[in-house]
Amino acid sequence: MFADVIFCLALNHYFSKIIPAEYNDAATEKRILKYIGEKGSVTALDLVKLDHVSILIAKEQLATAEQSGAICRDETLEGIRYFDNVIKTFKFSLK
Repeated sequence: MFADVIFCLALNHYFSKIIPAEYNDAATEKRILKYIGEKGSVTALDLVKLDHVSILIAKEQLATAEQSGAICRDETLEGIRYFDNVIKTFKFSLK
């Protein structure tokens, strides 16, 4: 009954053991990919500012999107930046 009333919300169980009520993972991935398309890459802090969520939620959302293969990360001295995972759509052929 509750799922019928609030159909877009779900309880997610993250590895850090937090259980927030939020939008589903597919919608979150789509939103993150939209931000990456607009900015080229995003950080957890960018996601905090864009979605108005806590840093813990932003990090978990990025980690979940990375685990699904939707995005990939680049770890540098300046921090971790997330990019669209172009390898998932790469077509390799030998000629």
